[in-house]
Amino acid sequence: METLRKNLIALLSLVVAVGALSYSAHRNEQSERNRNIRVAFFEVLKNLGELQTLVHYAHYDKDPKAGNPIGGWGRVLLIQDLAMVLPEPMPTSTRRLFQAWQGNFAGIGEAEEPTERILAGIRGARGATLEVLKGLR
Repeated sequence: METLRKNLIALLSLVVAVGALSYSAHRNEQSERNRNIRVAFFEVLKNLGELQTLVHYAHYDKDPKAGNPIGGWGRVLLIQDLAMVLPEPMPTSTRRLFQAWQGNFAGIGEAEEPTERILAGIRGARGATLEVLKGLR
């Protein structure tokens, strides 16, 4: 009993240290996850803005260089790839954007309807991005 009493403070200190270390590791892991998610979100937002600019150049300015749909493919695919590591509704909204792009990119600059479908997909993805980003803690 005397040995237990002498070592009780050491055992208690060990339990507190292990608990603090576990909690610290958990918080660091969660913080790193949130940092990575935020970086992915900002990359998605940046590429959505660049895609919207490309669509505007193609449709409104009829600029084949700045509004080249081939450049849009790269952005749409990057947005979709980044969204796969993000929580819902990101993967769903970017899948809709991909489908809108795939079905309508050839009509940008020729008609209002294809352009509006793509812009609606961009708005949907942007809205989902901001919604989820606000909920991060």
